[in-house]
Amino acid sequence: MTKKLTKKTNTISNHTTTSRDCYSFRWWTKNILIVALLLKLLNPILNYIILGPGSSSWPFTLLADATPNPSSASFPVDVVDYRGFQFAPASADYITHEHHGYLINFLGFMPRWALHLMNCAIVLFGDETNVTIHDARGKGFSFHDTGFTLHKMSRPSATTNWRSQTDIKKFQAEMEPVLRDLVPGAKRIEWNLQVLRGLQDRISDEPILVNSVHLDYAQNDTIRDGFYAQYGFDGFMKEVSIDLSGGEDNGTEKLAAILGVWKPVYMKSPVCDHPLAIMDARTFSPDDERALGLHLGIINFYLFEKLHFVMERIHLMISQIVHRASHRWYYYPMQQTDEVLLFTHYTRGKNFATPHASFTNPHCTRGMETRKSVEMRVAVYV
Repeated sequence: MTKKLTKKTNTISNHTTTSRDCYSFRWWTKNILIVALLLKLLNPILNYIILGPGSSSWPFTLLADATPNPSSASFPVDVVDYRGFQFAPASADYITHEHHGYLINFLGFMPRWALHLMNCAIVLFGDETNVTIHDARGKGFSFHDTGFTLHKMSRPSATTNWRSQTDIKKFQAEMEPVLRDLVPGAKRIEWNLQVLRGLQDRISDEPILVNSVHLDYAQNDTIRDGFYAQYGFDGFMKEVSIDLSGGEDNGTEKLAAILGVWKPVYMKSPVCDHPLAIMDARTFSPDDERALGLHLGIINFYLFEKLHFVMERIHLMISQIVHRASHRWYYYPMQQTDEVLLFTHYTRGKNFATPHASFTNPHCTRGMETRKSVEMRVAVYV
C-alpha cells in the first residue's frame, strides 16, 4: 500500500512539475511576443527620435544626395583615417568572457534604431584607432599571399532563392571548382553555414554588424581545444561550427582550411555602404589575437516559423584583434552580385587568416540601396 501511495505521489509530483514547466514556457512565449509586437509598432517613432527626421534608409551619416559614380576619376575609393573599428585592448591577455544572459532575436528583426545603438555600444568597449582601408581592385593580389581574393562569376548564379537550403546548393556547386583551385589537393568540401544579412524581412535574416574586428575561429589551437574540452561542443551552434581539433578527419582526409564566402544578393546596384574590410594575412601575427570564449544563453526564433522556438546555452570561441600599425586593410568598392569575396578564416597549423569587419563607408550617399548579402563558411579537407 505504501509503495502504491509513493508511486502515485511521484506521478502527481511529476505531473505538477511538467505543468509548471509548460506554464512557464507559455508565459515566456506570450510576454516575448507582446514585447516584440509593441516594438514593431513603436519602431517608426523610435527611428524618428533616435535617428532624427529625414534619416536615410540606414542609420549612419551619409555625405550627399547625389549618387556616386565609381568610374569617375574624382570618386574616392580609399577610406583614409577611418575611426570606428573595435580592437581588443593591447594590454589584454587571452581572455574568456562569460555572459549568462539571453540573446533574444525578436522575430528575426533588428530595427534601425536598435542596430545604431548596438554599433555605438560596440565601439565604446574597444580601442579606437585611425585605420586606412585601401582599394583592393587592380592590385594583382594572390590569394596564397594575402588570404583573400575576389572571384568574378562568368554568369549569374543558378541560385535565385538564397534562403533555400536546396537552391543554394547550385551556387555552392558553382563555387567548388574555384575553392579547389585555391586549396591545392582538396579532396572534400563541406559547407556548413548560410547567413543572410541586411534583408530583415524574414525570421532567419540577421542584421548587419559594423566595426567589430574579429576572426570567426580562434587560431590558437591549444587554448581553443582546451575551451571545448571543458565546456563541450554540442548544442545549437554545432551545426554552424567546425571541429578544428581533427574530429572530422579520417585516414585519407584532414582539415586544411576554413574559408569564408561572401557576396551581395537581391541588389539592383553595387554595394556601397557596409562593405567587408579584410586584413592582409601577411600582416597578421599570432600576437595580435585575443581568444574570446563565449558562454551564451540564446532564445532562437529561427524555428519560430514552425510555431516554436529554442532556449538553450551555447559555447563558442572566436578571436578579437589588437591593432598594429603594420596591419594592412583592404576592401572591394562597389562589389556587385556576380562578384564573390573569398577569404581565410583558419588554416591548420599556419596562423594564416584574415581578420575582418564591416564598416561604414563615408563615400556613400543618401538614398543608395543598402547592402544585402549572404555569407557562408566552408571546410576544405586535403
